[in-house]
Amino acid sequence: MSENGRIKNCKADALHHIDLNAAEIAKIGDAVFYFAELGMQEFRTSEFTADALRQAGFDVEVGISGIPPAWMATWGSGQPVLAVHCEADAIPKCSQIPGITEERALIEGGAPGHAEGHNTNIAVMIGAAVAAKKAMEKEKIKGTLKLYFAPAEEQNISRPYFLRDGYMDEIDAIFHPHVGKDLSTTYGIRQYGVISAEFTFHGKGAHSAVNPWLGRNALDAVVLMDVG
Repeated sequence: MSENGRIKNCKADALHHIDLNAAEIAKIGDAVFYFAELGMQEFRTSEFTADALRQAGFDVEVGISGIPPAWMATWGSGQPVLAVHCEADAIPKCSQIPGITEERALIEGGAPGHAEGHNTNIAVMIGAAVAAKKAMEKEKIKGTLKLYFAPAEEQNISRPYFLRDGYMDEIDAIFHPHVGKDLSTTYGIRQYGVISAEFTFHGKGAHSAVNPWLGRNALDAVVLMDVG
């Protein structure tokens, strides 16, 4: 069989597996939606999703980078190493009844909720990884699959530590989804990221009575930069 034919078969196998398990994939999203755990408190979400991947044949390491809810799941061996990334972080006071567009709290009183749809993010990535595994097994394709669960996404806490500690070394390609404003589907490369930088502001002292006009207040510069 040609390589193109093999790739077509692999895609067809993966899509078939997703269709067969669509209801179960949706249940993952629903469960995470109703857990609605705040950043760094996603313990039920972490346990539930890690167990689902173990049942699918993945090895799961929980607590990576010293972050208790974080995990990395691995299946396969050798190159290429393909990774998918999922994240969670319910937002305070964003409880929402599912299936409607107007703001309406599921739990009154300021309960958290997945206002950015991270529950669907997790379900899609787990479904995709398991489908890819099934296709690779059937077509006897070598390689390694990795999944990462990043808690506290809205606070940008976990992923920099994954990188620092080498959990994302030797990855050939990594995929990540995000819910959009409608039900359309797009794909491509996006250059989204957070850059950490340090700025130093220098002031200049001057006598407040003799020559105050020569003074330069470093704090004023900080405020002007922040406002700007």
